[in-house]
Amino acid sequence: MHGLGKLNAILADGWNGMKCYAIRAVEESNEKSCAQCGKTFRGNSTLALFAEDNDHPVCRNCARKLAPAMSALLDLAQTAQRIGRGSRHLLTPPMESLLDLAHAAETYSTSAAR
Repeated sequence: MHGLGKLNAILADGWNGMKCYAIRAVEESNEKSCAQCGKTFRGNSTLALFAEDNDHPVCRNCARKLAPAMSALLDLAQTAQRIGRGSRHLLTPPMESLLDLAHAAETYSTSAAR
């Protein structure tokens, strides 16, 4: 099977039953219930991971199980956001912040390679 036939077969199969996830902005910061497990959690960030078929965010534990690369990317984005907010008045961020960012980037690169 070549070209569009192969693509149509993949789309019809739904990528072998895998769900698609997206990182989106969270509009409110109060307690939320996880779209996968139903547990309530407190979101303290402006970003969260959402399943394609749900408007409720996925908790961190479920995200790590279901979409480890997207979870690591979300951690990287949240780390960069935190460092940017805390260091915007400085010429360069503190070494500890840079190490946190490097660790988050390394975690993402190893999880995306799997």
